[in-house]
Amino acid sequence: MSIAAEDIEPPRYTPREQIAQPTTSAENAPPEYSITYTFSTLSDNSMLLLPPPASPETRPRYHISISQNCFTPMSWVTIVRRGSAADGEVLGEFELGIPMGGLGSIEKRPTVFMHGRGQDEGEKWLEDIYNDSYAHHVTWQLPPGRGHLYWDILRSHKKCYCSNSPRPHPLLAEFIPQSLTSNSRLRPSPRSSLSHSYQPYQLKVYPSGFGYLDDILLSALVYERKRTTPCFQTKPLVTAVKTKYDPSVASSSVSTRSSVRTSTSSSNSVRALGLPTSESEASIHYL
Repeated sequence: MSIAAEDIEPPRYTPREQIAQPTTSAENAPPEYSITYTFSTLSDNSMLLLPPPASPETRPRYHISISQNCFTPMSWVTIVRRGSAADGEVLGEFELGIPMGGLGSIEKRPTVFMHGRGQDEGEKWLEDIYNDSYAHHVTWQLPPGRGHLYWDILRSHKKCYCSNSPRPHPLLAEFIPQSLTSNSRLRPSPRSSLSHSYQPYQLKVYPSGFGYLDDILLSALVYERKRTTPCFQTKPLVTAVKTKYDPSVASSSVSTRSSVRTSTSSSNSVRALGLPTSESEASIHYL
């Protein structure tokens, strides 16, 4: 008896059972020693947070990328992902632009978006999470019930503590930025005599800080962005005062006319750019 091909069922195989390897609590425990991570450039708009070469775990810890807001080109979005992949799990993101104080433009309000936090997940105004109104420190709000991070910014190494920790607060991390006035911010050639003094951005995490590492990294990135972002401000123009001619003040009058002429020239330049010139002139500085 012949059997049609369509009557034959394909063989069925029972998949082999995968034996799950038990994970001990020791493997999930944070390191009992500090680790100094390095921010390493990956491309023009991305970088990795790398452990030291001698570390038992050498895989990149985070992938950090930045892109412009298409509708607001002077505003940039930073996205932090776990691991080394550009399409990996998103930890969080924030958007910051260049403040244009007083020049008549509408500024985009800074925002931060936190992922994987359950009811606390979502987009928030950055000012509700990050507070830099203090003279010697900044704070970063943690999820409800965990307090906040406290960054001491008085010294070159920015030190991080947690307000929810028992006193005295243990040191969680140190963020080591580059100085804007130092030659170390210029990457030297490997054959340059300055190579030995080149210091990349680093993040040193202590044993107590690994439980807060996501927030430590995000808050450090926000701090450094705000520290190095230029902003526009306005200041009053020099006004001329008409006085009667007096030989004793002739030289000062000439000086005054010269300064007024310079101010007028600056005003004309600003007017040519289409910017407001009444009683103010534009200047730029760093925060």
